Amino acid sequence: MSVLETLSNAGIRTWLARTSSLDRYLRLRNAGTKFLDVEGTLVDIARLFENVEYPGIAGVDAVVRDTDSTVHIRCLDGPPSREDERVDAFTLRYDVQRERYVDPANVYRAIRSGEVAVTPSERAPAELICDAALLAGRYRFAVAGAHQLKLADDARPLAAAEQHIFLSLLLTGRAPAAGLDLLRVSGFLERYWNLLGPMDSTDHSKEFHPEGNVWKHTMETFRYRKTRDLTVAFALLLHDCGKPYADSEGEHRFKNHADIGAEYARRFLISMGFDSDLIHDVAWLIRYHMIPGALESLPRYRTREIMRSPLFPQLLELYRCDLSSTYRGPDGYYRACRIYRSFLKHEANPFRDAEGKKVVQRYVE
Repeated sequence: MSVLETLSNAGIRTWLARTSSLDRYLRLRNAGTKFLDVEGTLVDIARLFENVEYPGIAGVDAVVRDTDSTVHIRCLDGPPSREDERVDAFTLRYDVQRERYVDPANVYRAIRSGEVAVTPSERAPAELICDAALLAGRYRFAVAGAHQLKLADDARPLAAAEQHIFLSLLLTGRAPAAGLDLLRVSGFLERYWNLLGPMDSTDHSKEFHPEGNVWKHTMETFRYRKTRDLTVAFALLLHDCGKPYADSEGEHRFKNHADIGAEYARRFLISMGFDSDLIHDVAWLIRYHMIPGALESLPRYRTREIMRSPLFPQLLELYRCDLSSTYRGPDGYYRACRIYRSFLKHEANPFRDAEGKKVVQRYVE
């Protein structure tokens, strides 16, 4: 039985809240994170569910696991009101029992128009900046006042769990670059995610990257993605994070940046408590993100194990976005796909090696 069914059967009024309500209204696929407001107490939640977690983060009283998502529950004394949210756009809620939307701040028309607003502030709390970034990056809203938000000097630290939830929702949205750039301008990146900050001060060669520096190149990659898969999204965000820390040697402007970036990405994701499997996959994609472009020139023994990985199709997607963002066109991507298909064909053929050569002719006279 799902969490929503359990609450309804117990007679507890429930509303989809925050991104869950907006996701439903705008028909955006759930990112594995669900927010509920309930008219009940923590005692009610503890009585209904086993293994309840109490995360101690703002706006979340309890966490329970559902079949397809992690459910964050906020307990209210009565029906939700406008005062329960930092920005009006998140006051829209879906009443689960009555199957209708509740709009206490009258934001329905603004949401339909795609133009919402936040109150500009030179001393904005981190939570307000995160909300504005989600509105811009997850939903592609034009957010009036967002670029006048500056992080307050005394902004409270965000718990690892809060950063985990926020970044996952942002990266699986419709336009992550818009939200990420808002975080950069506000000073959020420098304070909380300083791994990303130096990317904006690391220049590229205009011959190979006319789109701009490492940050601009990274943001451009999101324009070309075909999937909102979180693993690919993290690989796009972090694939060049090693460049600011790489040495220049001869023709190598960023020597070993892929290996450096894989290690920095691993630490970054560990700090926010991401699953070990996701961390492994993201680090693998970053470490090998240059390989698809070199498949033609590398001997097969160098690439065989990489192409055998179930992650290789995602590596090709990362390469396609990386290549497309430089305005060079997709030819290199199509070449890599042809080589990969040929490899798979010969891998399945016991009479040919990975190069496509007949094994019988090699060993039998």
